[in-house]
Amino acid sequence: MLKRNIDMARMNQQTLNTLNACVKTIFNKALKVSSPLYPQITTKAASSGSVNVYATLGAFPSLREWVGDRVVKSLSVSSFTIENRKFESTVSISREQIEDDQIELFGSVIRDMSESAAIHPDELLFELIKKGFVQKCYDGVPFFSENHPVTVGTETKTVSNILLPKGKEESPLWLLIDNSRAVNPFIWQERIPYSIDVIDDGNNRDVFMRDEYFYGIRGRGNMGYGSWRLPARHR
Repeated sequence: MLKRNIDMARMNQQTLNTLNACVKTIFNKALKVSSPLYPQITTKAASSGSVNVYATLGAFPSLREWVGDRVVKSLSVSSFTIENRKFESTVSISREQIEDDQIELFGSVIRDMSESAAIHPDELLFELIKKGFVQKCYDGVPFFSENHPVTVGTETKTVSNILLPKGKEESPLWLLIDNSRAVNPFIWQERIPYSIDVIDDGNNRDVFMRDEYFYGIRGRGNMGYGSWRLPARHR
């Protein structure tokens, strides 16, 4: 338990440092054992700035029997950007609770914060999926659309990734996703991994005025659309 590692007989900075080390250990352990969904259907991309620019190529042509000369098909090139966002979640605990050794439940709060951080990209992913009928991807049309432009030779055709059997009414949506490829239908762009920070210095104005310590999660990143060819959305 959290309290076993901390001597509450005398409240000092050393005690707080021990508490902080325990908090970060609990947070990081819980983060590692969580099992979010997003790694299964996203490509993880590192980010070193406020925005990433991605270049994308058209679909690779299928193989054909070689008769005569090779048939060369030019790949179209386009680009799109994903801008990073900043996220936080912060709690406070009164100084008396720590002084009076009333922090047994604090470990559970930290674990819950860690689990929330671990699945937060899932929330961004689900938000992105919901917006897929209106939010455009790299080809200029909504991610889920019946009119994705595809160039074959000198002709441009449209391809749909929406399935709605003829004569059928719309039903609750579900996705069919091919996650066996090197690319994925979504991109998890990570700028700063989720971590927990602590403010417990008595010289800090907020700590001094409110007599509280603060524990907050911070992270930067964003979820974006990848290849529209890999998911099919059933309506």
